[in-house]
Amino acid sequence: MCGSVSAAPVASPDSVSVGGQGPDLATKGCTGIKLSDAQALVKSKVTKIDFNAGSAELDPAHQFECQFNDQAMLVTVNPQDTAQAVYKQDVADQRGGAQPLAGIGDEAVYAGLVLSGLMTSPPTVLARRGAVTCKVETAGGKDLSIAIDPGPVGGSTVAVSAAYAKQIGALCNDIFAALA
Repeated sequence: MCGSVSAAPVASPDSVSVGGQGPDLATKGCTGIKLSDAQALVKSKVTKIDFNAGSAELDPAHQFECQFNDQAMLVTVNPQDTAQAVYKQDVADQRGGAQPLAGIGDEAVYAGLVLSGLMTSPPTVLARRGAVTCKVETAGGKDLSIAIDPGPVGGSTVAVSAAYAKQIGALCNDIFAALA
């Protein structure tokens, strides 16, 4: 089941309203993303946040996805990861390359491949708060607001990537607050 969350009439200038149907958790989670937090991550205007609830009503450990700007950012949320199995597996999948990220949920890390001192792709952020797990992946591309080194390796410095990861983590904090 897909839906859309649009920026059309909202109660607050920094929130979004539901423009489609979806299970309560997906609607609540995706509408919790502040437009200003999403806009900080991309250059083009964020006009809506889409959600895909999949088969949430059938799966007790269901998940849903929020995305914007043609999937420039994909936020996968597991609202019932009580044993933290999804979070732990996502971190393990980073093969030791995960770096701690303070101020996001109860625990968070960011990861990406580092070559010649540059992170060669935008960071992936993994976070959890209580039983809610949040994973944010980027599609890369020129729409992202992260500074890219024009050299042969490309990418961004580790410091720039860490700061961008903190901005990405704000999406998770928005969802954690919405689902609290």
